[in-house]
Amino acid sequence: MASLRLSSRVRPFHAAIGDAVVFALFPLLGSANHDTSLSADTFLRTALPFAAAWAIVGFTAGAYATRTLRSPGRTLARVPGAWLLAGIAAAYVRVVAFDRPFSLSFAIVAIALTGAMLVGWRLLLAFVTRR
Repeated sequence: MASLRLSSRVRPFHAAIGDAVVFALFPLLGSANHDTSLSADTFLRTALPFAAAWAIVGFTAGAYATRTLRSPGRTLARVPGAWLLAGIAAAYVRVVAFDRPFSLSFAIVAIALTGAMLVGWRLLLAFVTRR
């Protein structure tokens, strides 16, 4: 039986590309769900704080370490908690940096939906590249 295993040569760069896709999908899904157009400004105000916070917290928490990238267990141990911290920080940065009103419902949906996509993508990566 054929195995769905990719090269074990996964690098942080590969994870970062997939993570960027996740952060780009969130405003696109929001725009489609709310039946609104998505300007470049709105896209950046939505995606950028979450992507930047994740880059900082994710690297600091070891979510980009090769051992984490190749291990579903390590992924589950590091990514959800780091994402929760990054998501909260991003919601705050979005309010302060972009002079947006704080919306608890937006913060909850953004953290939950983006977190689910991020953890799902990272688990897929870990399963197909595990040793």
